[in-house]
This record gives sequence, structure tokens and C-alpha cells, in this order.
Amino acid sequence: MTTAETVLIQAQGTEEFYRHLNASETVVVTISAQSRASIAAHFNLSLEEAQAKLVSLFYSIGCKYVFDAAFSRDLSLVESAREFVERKKSATATSVPMLASSCPGWICYAEKVHGEYILPFISTTKSPQQVHLPFVTIESDLNLY
Repeated sequence: MTTAETVLIQAQGTEEFYRHLNASETVVVTISAQSRASIAAHFNLSLEEAQAKLVSLFYSIGCKYVFDAAFSRDLSLVESAREFVERKKSATATSVPMLASSCPGWICYAEKVHGEYILPFISTTKSPQQVHLPFVTIESDLNLY
């Protein structure tokens, strides 16, 4: 792990989260399917119950927006499929296989550890987190909630 990853991890910790809440900043939370499933399993809840409790919790502590990542995940998957079909049609030694991940951390790891060797094989499709960001901005600007 490098200093850059350490800084990123610290920027996503609970202390930083509460600092933003206490500063009366607009805090946006996106709940992933994986997080919801883990919490549901741990507390023996249905997925719907876990989602409702998480949304309620985040609103109760002052978050302005709470979103489900399912929509952006679906967009990312559709785009990955489109990219794969295009790569397969024009298959060259550096276009397939196509490596994709919804985890920006894995992409960062692959780029840093394997570098130039792996770069041509990594999908250019944005992660669900990256796909979701413009929608958060649009919805916030429109004051939909």
C-alpha cells in the first residue's frame, strides 16, 4: 500500500464522514448491493428491511441524499458488455481478454503492480461509483428530494 492509498482510506473513514456531517455539508450516501447484503445477513434481515433501515439511519444522522447503486451498476454492466462485443469483433492480441472490475481499488492495484503489461486489457468502462456521480450532481442541482 502506498501513501496515496493510505490517504484515500483515511478520507473514507468514519471520522471523516462525521466531520462532513458536523460541518453541515451536503452528504450523499450510495448503498451498494454488496453492503446491503452483508448487513442483511449479519442482522438476519431481508434485503428490503436492511435497505429501509440503512436509508432511515443515514437520513436520521443528517445525510441529505441516500441512493441505491443498482441503477449505476446496471449502466456500468451494459457498457462493459458493449465494450466487450466491440473488442471481440476487432480482436487483436491486446484487445482480449478484457479485464473489468466494479472496484476502483482493483484497477489501481492492477495499474500500479502490473503496469504496461495489463493496461491494454483493462476495460475503459467506468465503475458504478463513477457512473453514479453525475446523477447525484444532476439530482442535487434539481432539488428532486
